[in-house]
Amino acid sequence: MIEIFSYVAMTFCGSVLLHRGLLSIRGCFRIPEQSKLILGVPFIGGIGFLWYLLELHFTEVFYAWPLTIRVGAIALYLAGIVVYVELRALLSRGYSLRIVIDLLECNGHLDIQQLKGNYGGGLSLSGLLVKRLKTLSDLGLLRFDGRKVGPLTLAGKACAAFAVFARNLLRLERVG
Repeated sequence: MIEIFSYVAMTFCGSVLLHRGLLSIRGCFRIPEQSKLILGVPFIGGIGFLWYLLELHFTEVFYAWPLTIRVGAIALYLAGIVVYVELRALLSRGYSLRIVIDLLECNGHLDIQQLKGNYGGGLSLSGLLVKRLKTLSDLGLLRFDGRKVGPLTLAGKACAAFAVFARNLLRLERVG
């Protein structure tokens, strides 16, 4: 059983390294950071690679792990991927975390106007809003032309409906 965990860990590490590599060369091909290609290729490829690992010929006798073990290993891999993506999002986009980082970079003291102007590495609050709207547009969730926002795409409506359902289910009244 320990070898299954090592396969999952090896596949996870390889997928994360491939994702990081694609992020570092994306500029050469003019691919946006939030591209489905950059996010999908390493992680979906990881599922295929993990499935292949669990069916390898290690001796003259072919041995494949039972289907339930393979599906469980893929579920464990996907859980790791979700944690990675969420941690990345938190560290790169967390509002409260960004405020703390901005304060740290300015020796811990700023008045509210300086904080608004410096927010998000100098983007300011309005620049940050435009950046987030552009990301949502790149992900295909809404239309954004730089001045006008909306309407939501079908994927955007589905995502928003799921978010409302999940918030109600988890009883999250304050978010953001």
